[in-house]
Amino acid sequence: TNDVSGAEAEKYLKKAEISAPEYENAVGVLYLLKSDYKQAKLHLIKAAESGLEQAYFNLEELNKKEEDIRSMTKLDY
Repeated sequence: TNDVSGAEAEKYLKKAEISAPEYENAVGVLYLLKSDYKQAKLHLIKAAESGLEQAYFNLEELNKKEEDIRSMTKLDY
């Protein structure tokens, strides 16, 4: 298969010749996919502060996921 583990993805990202904001965005997305929202937010904010538009969209997605989690924890079963 073409599945790449998180560790392999990080290794490839570090070797890639991409700009710092694009790198931060990509690492942020990787953490987002791993459900490490704290690390995702740190990297996505760095990318967004550099003006990378895609990072703003990814931050919105992260905020939605965090809101979903907050909503789920408030439900009484």
